[in-house]
Amino acid sequence: MIKIFALGEAPHGANLDKIKEILENRDNLSGIFLEHPINYQDSINSYLQNKKIDEKLQGFWGRCIKEGNDIKSVDMYLLDFSFERKIPVVCVDSSKTQTDEYNKKSDIGYWFLRGESRDEDMFENIVRTYHEEEEWIILCGAGHLITEIHPRSGKKTLGTRLKERFGENFSYIILGQ
Repeated sequence: MIKIFALGEAPHGANLDKIKEILENRDNLSGIFLEHPINYQDSINSYLQNKKIDEKLQGFWGRCIKEGNDIKSVDMYLLDFSFERKIPVVCVDSSKTQTDEYNKKSDIGYWFLRGESRDEDMFENIVRTYHEEEEWIILCGAGHLITEIHPRSGKKTLGTRLKERFGENFSYIILGQ
């Protein structure tokens, strides 16, 4: 049985109807892993507690729009869905700010947890949060799932790492193709 199901977006934010269709049919969902930098976790948690969007999250969405990824409507759906079901949304991407834990500077504007790739950080964050027999959805960019080696980092992608770790308990679908 699939316990970790990844939705690979291409492009980010353009697949709301399909995401709704998939999530509405998941009755035993334990949580959602989201490809957002971990330094936005407090903003996500705040929304899940009081349904208020802070300036930090608004700024993040604004920067995403400038990069051509209007993710706000998908995020709002995921946050409201999680609020109603009382399940967590966990940011799993590398940090955009340096912390005690995320202290390896990258050349692409991130701070890494351990190694040298966002895929590795996302994998590590998923593994440390996931508990056996839980069912989680991952929402991330399609490129993190469809290739075995990431073209920029030369490291295994998130999808490759998850398949190696979880075998047939992991599956994914690419949205927007």
